[in-house]
Amino acid sequence: MSDTNEAPVMRCKMIFNSAVEGRYAYNQSQPLEDRLVKCQFGVVIAGSSASAEEKAAENAVFGASTPSGSIELNIVKRVADRLIAGKAYYVDFTAAD
Repeated sequence: MSDTNEAPVMRCKMIFNSAVEGRYAYNQSQPLEDRLVKCQFGVVIAGSSASAEEKAAENAVFGASTPSGSIELNIVKRVADRLIAGKAYYVDFTAAD
């Protein structure tokens, strides 16, 4: 098991762009509120949704490291409902072993 205090290998700053609800749960025995939602995130670039100078500077740093990219995840609805479209989120990549 990995040490929970271990720093991420890579951190991206991404904007939650969209959610598309599916018709089915990934397991038919699950309640309907656990149906899958396809969530799409895109990387920030310099100036991405920056309302303050500090955010703009941070977005420029993240944008220089990951100038292009997206992540698409299927997430159960009750969890996906917590995401806010247009809001930036940090995505950490840490080795699992």
